[in-house]
Amino acid sequence: MRALLALDRGASTLARLVSTARDEAMLAWIPPERRARINDLLYATQRTYAPGGNAFEQGLFEWERTALAHPRFPRGGRVLVGGAGGGREMAALRALGYGVVGFDPCEPLVQSGRALLDEGGSASLVTASYADLVRAARGDSTALAPLLARGPFDAVVLGWGSFSYLSSTDEAVELLRALRRLAPAAPVLLSFLRPTGAADAAPGRFQSMLRRIFARLGAPARVGAGDAFAPWSGFYRAVAMGDVGTMAARAGYEIAILRADWYAHALLVPAPADAEARLAPP
Repeated sequence: MRALLALDRGASTLARLVSTARDEAMLAWIPPERRARINDLLYATQRTYAPGGNAFEQGLFEWERTALAHPRFPRGGRVLVGGAGGGREMAALRALGYGVVGFDPCEPLVQSGRALLDEGGSASLVTASYADLVRAARGDSTALAPLLARGPFDAVVLGWGSFSYLSSTDEAVELLRALRRLAPAAPVLLSFLRPTGAADAAPGRFQSMLRRIFARLGAPARVGAGDAFAPWSGFYRAVAMGDVGTMAARAGYEIAILRADWYAHALLVPAPADAEARLAPP
């Protein structure tokens, strides 16, 4: 029994070292400008997010249903869904009577979701990224521009965990500000991946050693705060609960819900005009 337990501990330690080396190598050698494309390729292989897949067929999760029942989330109207994947949230929202417009950068997932959503005629799903939405809010021509021009949105849902695919705090704030311009009265439901205990701490000795080695070898990227990689979700940025309120305030929102149970998520609502005036730069 002691021998088996020792073998198990050794195997677990080796697995952690291999996992750490893999993640550190990915973060060091894949430059930030290429990571979004790799994420799209990873998600394109995961049929669970497409119609008929396990995640898709679950419909809205418990935390999503609870958030939608909040008094500040409208009981009807048009909803903009970002990071929509294969349309899980869109299909569920349409079943509740909402009109839905969605977008996602992963073309295979969009195609699979569009085939289902087109059957009802009350939803539109296009291939576009959060960067495309920011550009559309500035008036640039993107695939989203024609859909955004059809009228105001009563609510915004940023798809399951997709807020963590914004590579920095500034990029996240930029997205929220774009939503504030496009849908000034709409609440925003978002969800994100939180740091693990290890991510909250300073890098361990093995991680620090790998980072020094990779830097000396000329790796093109450096690991930023919250940067992480996972084989099933690609590159992402862990978001601390305490940072959500700061980002929301910078974009003119205040928090109606901020919870870590079920899945870390927040419901942001437009801040009163006097609060926005206080937050505005001089």
